[in-house]
Amino acid sequence: MKKYFIFLVFLSFTTIGQTIEVNYYENLKVQDQEQFKLMPKNVQIAYEANIFSFKLTTDGKSSLYQNAKFNLKIKDETYESTTINEVGDTIKSVTKSSGIDLKSKEKIYYKDFKNNKSYNEQFYDEKISIVDSLAIFKWEILDESEMILGYNCKKAVTKIHGRDTYAWFTDEIPISDGPFMYSGLPGLILKTSSKNNEIVAHAISIKNEPFDSSPPVFTGKIYNYKTLKEYIEKKNKERNRF
Repeated sequence: MKKYFIFLVFLSFTTIGQTIEVNYYENLKVQDQEQFKLMPKNVQIAYEANIFSFKLTTDGKSSLYQNAKFNLKIKDETYESTTINEVGDTIKSVTKSSGIDLKSKEKIYYKDFKNNKSYNEQFYDEKISIVDSLAIFKWEILDESEMILGYNCKKAVTKIHGRDTYAWFTDEIPISDGPFMYSGLPGLILKTSSKNNEIVAHAISIKNEPFDSSPPVFTGKIYNYKTLKEYIEKKNKERNRF
C-alpha cells in the first residue's frame, strides 16, 4: 500500500510541471590530521567546509547537477620543510605550491531516467566526458532519521567499492533523485556521506514550471565507466614511474 501511495504522489507532483532546485555543498573529509597540518594553506582550502556549491535541477524524469562558480582565488605559496637524513643531518628545503586546481572541482552530471543514461563531465588530468547507463545502488533503509532544511529525512546505506555510503532522503519530496550520481530511493536525497566526503543540501526551491532540458553534447573522446577505469589506471602507472 505504501509503494502504491508513493507512486500516486509522484505522478501528481511531476505531471503539473514542477521543478525542484536543490543547492548542495560538497565537503572533503580530512583522513589524517597530522598529514593535513603539513599541507600548504592553498591545498588545505580544499577541505574547508561549505565553499564548493553545486545545484541539482530535477523533475524526476531528468536532472542536471553542476557546480556553481567558485569565488576563490588560489595564490602560489612557498613553504619550508625540515627533514633529517640517514646520518642525522638536518636538511631544510623550500617548496613552491600552486595549490588546488579549481578545475578538479568542476563537474556536470545529467541523468536521463527515461532512457537510463547518464552524462558526466569531470576534470582528472584533463576534461573527461563519460556516457553510460545510470548507476544502480542496492539501498538498505535504516531505522534512523534526521531533519534537513525542515524535511524529515530517512537514512539509507549502500556499498560503493566495498565501502559504506549513507544517504538521507525525504519522501515529502517523492522524486527518486539526488546529488551527483545518487538516486534510487523513494524520495529526494538531501545528504550523502562516505569515508572521504559529504554532500549536504543547504537550500531548496520548488518552481511551478517545467524543467526544459536535454542531455549535454560532448565533443572529443567519450568514455564509459569501464574505459574510464582503464584510463585512470594508465595515468596512475605513468605517475608511478617518476
